Amino acid sequence: MTMSTQQSTSPDAGPLARTARLGVWALPVWAALLCLGTITEQPPWQTKPAAWSRFVTTSEFLASHLVGSILGAAIGALGMVALGAVLARRGHQQGARRPLADRLTSDVTSDFTDASRPAGGRGW
Repeated sequence: MTMSTQQSTSPDAGPLARTARLGVWALPVWAALLCLGTITEQPPWQTKPAAWSRFVTTSEFLASHLVGSILGAAIGALGMVALGAVLARRGHQQGARRPLADRLTSDVTSDFTDASRPAGGRGW
């Protein structure tokens, strides 16, 4: 069997399949960034608004939010696309679509609902 025949019959062969398998490693990276970004407890804004205001205006919070939350979400989305590609190549189309749709939908809707909330004042 030649290499081209082997690549055409094996779902795990070829550069796209290798890239997708490597891309799945973005999922644990996303989880680690999420953990690191939330390791510092922020004061409750309802009971300690002054401490909360000081906390969310620090460089540490900004860096952890940008890297842990925003970059982490982008890495997680790429990891989910890679996972969907791996599952689809292995013949699990339903299993490939569901997690990808759930993950991307939850990211987008949470970003929009967070942006539309007032940051303080009355509790939401």
